[in-house]
Amino acid sequence: MLNPAMGTGYGSFSLKDSELNGLQNYIYVLYPKQDVDIERNVFRNSGGFTVGVSNGKTVNIKNNVFIDQTTYFAVENLVVYDTAKLLVQYNSFLSTDKVALALAYQATDVAMIADHNWFGTVDPAIINAMVMDRNDSLNYTGFISVDPILTAPDPNTPSMLSVSVDSAIVDEGSVGANPFTFTVTRTGDSSGVSTVAYTVVGSGSAAANPADFVGNAFPSGVVHFAAGESSKTVTIQIAGDIDYEPDETFSIVLSSPVQAALERSSVNVVIRNDDVQPTPPVETTPTPQPPADNPHVGAAPLLERYVDGRADRVTASVYEGPVTYLQWQHLGDERGEVIAGSSGNDFINLFGGDDAASGGDGDDVLDGGTGSNFLSGGSGQDTFFVDGRGGGVTWSTVTDLEKGEWATIWGFREGVSKLTWQDMSGTDGFKGATAFCDLDGNGSIDAAMTFAGVAVSALMSASWTMGDSPYLAITLK
Repeated sequence: MLNPAMGTGYGSFSLKDSELNGLQNYIYVLYPKQDVDIERNVFRNSGGFTVGVSNGKTVNIKNNVFIDQTTYFAVENLVVYDTAKLLVQYNSFLSTDKVALALAYQATDVAMIADHNWFGTVDPAIINAMVMDRNDSLNYTGFISVDPILTAPDPNTPSMLSVSVDSAIVDEGSVGANPFTFTVTRTGDSSGVSTVAYTVVGSGSAAANPADFVGNAFPSGVVHFAAGESSKTVTIQIAGDIDYEPDETFSIVLSSPVQAALERSSVNVVIRNDDVQPTPPVETTPTPQPPADNPHVGAAPLLERYVDGRADRVTASVYEGPVTYLQWQHLGDERGEVIAGSSGNDFINLFGGDDAASGGDGDDVLDGGTGSNFLSGGSGQDTFFVDGRGGGVTWSTVTDLEKGEWATIWGFREGVSKLTWQDMSGTDGFKGATAFCDLDGNGSIDAAMTFAGVAVSALMSASWTMGDSPYLAITLK
C-alpha cells in the first residue's frame, strides 16, 4: 500500500484477519507484481482502496467489513490491464451514505467483478446510489457487475456486534422494577465464541442517573455468544417511582469485544415520565412557623390533649401566618403529645417527641415535628407536614389522606435530595406507601412519611420551592 508519488509497486502483500482503525486517506494498491489478497478484515473510520492491477495479476478484496467510511468510495478501480482482475466479493459495506464501489472517472481499461456483497440494506435505491459506473454517467466507461446482491452479511466475514431495541422509549412505571429488554446481534462469522461488555450510562441534556435503575446503580455486564448463536437478549430493571420529572435518557454502550468487532456500539433510550405534575395550591402550603399576624376569630377553643400519657387541656392561640383560612394554632414542645384540634381550621405543630394529632372538623394543617408521629386530618381538606430542615430525624404516618389533600416534606431539594418509595411499610395496622427522604444526599434518611392503606401507585409527587423553602408535594392521583 503506497501513495502514487512513491512510484509503482514491486511485489505483493497479503492482509488478512485484521482490524484497522483511523486510516483516514485513500489506500493505494498500484500495479503489484504478484497477486494481492485483502480478506476478512475490518476497516473502521478509514479511507477506501484505489486499485490499479497489472496484466495477468489479480487483486482479491473479499469478506471484509467497511464501516464509518471516511472517503468518497470504499473501492475504486483505477485501471486493469488486459487479463488483470479486480475481484470485490462477499464484503459488507455498511456506510450507506457513501459510495461503496466506483470506476475511475473518465478512465478507460476499468472493470470490476463485485457480486455477492452486502450493502447494509436491501433498498434498491440506496444500493444503486452506492455503486458508481456508467449507469450513473456516460463519463464512466464501464459497468460494475454487482448481481447477485447479498441480503445479509456473508457468514465468512468477521463477526460484527450491534445493539438494538424494539422501542427507544420506555415508561418509567409507578413502583418497583419495570423490565426493559435490548438485543445484541452477531452477524458474519458465528462459528466461534464471542463476548462483549455492555454498560448503561446517562446521556443527553436530561440524563438518567443510577437511582433510575433497580439497585441504585447503572446496569452492566457481559454478553456471551456460544458457537452458532447470532442473537442475545438482555433485560435490565428500570426503577419505577411516582415523582413528576422530565423524560430522561440513557445509552446502552457495547465495548471490549472478543472474537468480534463492533458495528452499532450504542443505542439511546428515553425513560418517559408517566407521572402527572401535581400543582399544590399556595394557600395550603404555609411555612411550618408562620411569620405574620391574622385577626382574632371568636373565642379561643380549649383543646383536649395527653402529655407524656397524662390528660390535659390547652387553650389554642390565634393563628399567626399567611394562610387566610386558618383560625387557630397550637405549637407543642419536646414532650410526647396527643392532641385533638378544634371544630375550626387549625394549624398544629408538635415539634419534638413522639406525637399524634387529630385535626377534627375544619381544614387543618398538621405537623408532627421530629420523632415518630401520627397525623389524622379528620373531616375537611387537610394538609400534612414533615419538616426535616431542623437536623432531627422525623417520620410521620398520615392515617387518612383523601383526594385533594396534600402532604409536604420540607427541605427536599431537587438534584440534592434522594427519594425512595416502599409499598406497605410502617407501623403494624397503619402500613402503606412510604416515602424515605435523604434530604442532604449524604446516604442517611432524614425524613419519612407513611400513608396508611395507600399504595405507591395511587400517589403522585413533585418537587417545588416556595420562596427560599424547597419541598416535595405528595397527593393522591
